[in-house]
Amino acid sequence: MFTINFKSKANSREASQVKIEMIIYCPGYARVPKVTNVIGLAKDWNEKSQLFRSKSHEATEKNKSLAEMPCANLRKNSTAGSFPPISSTR
Repeated sequence: MFTINFKSKANSREASQVKIEMIIYCPGYARVPKVTNVIGLAKDWNEKSQLFRSKSHEATEKNKSLAEMPCANLRKNSTAGSFPPISSTR
């Protein structure tokens, strides 16, 4: 079973912006942080829901890209041998 969380990390270039980092965790393995290319305003990032709060088109696109990232990374890592394969029968 995998756990995926998104955390904000302060952007070194802009104090008002954050970079979003994806943390992949599987029991028995170390946590794997992956820095994404998603950057947004710190005031719009909701740490609890792990989404951007704003209803703008840009925030919607960022939330959509964050939702699609875990599936792509888990498929890539499970075939590369980084994690045990994802079982479809549970």
